[in-house]
Amino acid sequence: MTGSIRTEVIEVYSRHTVRDKSLYEIDAYKRLCRKYDSNTAFDALRHRVETDKIELEGQMRAQTPASQVKLALMGVFRRRAKQKEEQDSFVELVMRAYGESWSDAQRAYFREASAYLRDSQDYFLSFTNRNLTPLTYSRVNEEHEYFIRKVIREYKGLEWKKRNLLAQAIHYILQKRSLTGFFFLEHGRPSYEVIPELEHQCQRALVFIQVVQGVMFTLAPSYCNLEFNAAKLRPLSNSVILLDAEEAFLSVDRVDPELLPWYESVRGISRIALPLTNSYNAAQIRRNGDLVNQKISELVDRAADLIYEGVPAE
Repeated sequence: MTGSIRTEVIEVYSRHTVRDKSLYEIDAYKRLCRKYDSNTAFDALRHRVETDKIELEGQMRAQTPASQVKLALMGVFRRRAKQKEEQDSFVELVMRAYGESWSDAQRAYFREASAYLRDSQDYFLSFTNRNLTPLTYSRVNEEHEYFIRKVIREYKGLEWKKRNLLAQAIHYILQKRSLTGFFFLEHGRPSYEVIPELEHQCQRALVFIQVVQGVMFTLAPSYCNLEFNAAKLRPLSNSVILLDAEEAFLSVDRVDPELLPWYESVRGISRIALPLTNSYNAAQIRRNGDLVNQKISELVDRAADLIYEGVPAE
């Protein structure tokens, strides 16, 4: 379906009301239907635009311009999983049907926020696989062993020495909440391939989550440092969750000098502590699960609200 046909359809639907069926009596609508009679692609497009317009008419009526922008952005967010053609169609319909009554600042914000939201993911999970004792379990896996075993039922075949299984467990919990996120399991590719991908995925994320371990700060270069810096470049979201995986924060004298600014930034941000489960404690394991499943998941769930709240009042 060409963009010109889509524009023709949206032009008619944006100027007239569907809910009261007055659209169907308009000459422009009748001419459009005759022009593309028996065109199944046109019928599919017309049906989609009509469905979107009915939804918008029900929501936008009697709303202030700022509220309309907010509701339209919610509609964009709900369509993240749709094809680009469907997303483009919705954004164009919104702008033609309602954008003329918005201020320049509101239109500019909608354009920027809708472009960000439609390509967004809920979170980026940053972690390190670095293990200073490669012949034994990594420290993070050893100190959170029973929580990992509770979340990842097929734990016996996992790479306890090479992988950050705590991060993997957190990722699994968030996925079960129907949240979308980026979890980069393998850093074995060349850095010139990995770095652009990590930066792009960080900037797509509504929430940046970093599992904080002392070993992250001990040797530069660090992908975790790169990810932290890339997350600061996100256009509209500054949501960061730092999850302490260790009871004590690394002493500053053990930090690689190149990583000191990142270390100081992390130390200065409020973090969420995940208590250790290196021995079996059913109550603590359950509390840790609740912490990720409820508190962290809810923070991720609400991240888009911060973007809606940023709509200019005028």
